[in-house]
Amino acid sequence: MSTQNKKNGRPATVISIILFFGVAALAFATWWWKYRGHDDKPDSDAQKGTSFVYEYVPPHSDALIPIYEQVRDMDLFRKLPEIREVDGMFILPAPLHFITAECGNQNAFYSQPKNEIVLCYE
Repeated sequence: MSTQNKKNGRPATVISIILFFGVAALAFATWWWKYRGHDDKPDSDAQKGTSFVYEYVPPHSDALIPIYEQVRDMDLFRKLPEIREVDGMFILPAPLHFITAECGNQNAFYSQPKNEIVLCYE
């Protein structure tokens, strides 16, 4: 395996781990909400899960455009098994948005006010 492949594989592993724990935390929060008597949805909707929303935001920096195009063209979020397997499985108070964007530094985070998991291009 070349050095370049090792470097390219590591960010994908880190992203998968971050997203796995984010989805696991979301699953726990959903369970907590539902089984603590806060499930206000009618029984007919109980069988339907909330689907995720995916968005790939174009970066402002020209240097990040190739990364944006690669992530968008491969539809990264729908390809990750950790996300694909739980999409639509849980009843959430609002859809969860998975977004890639330019953040100014290497990061991935959850924005509670916007209900977004943001994966930075950097």
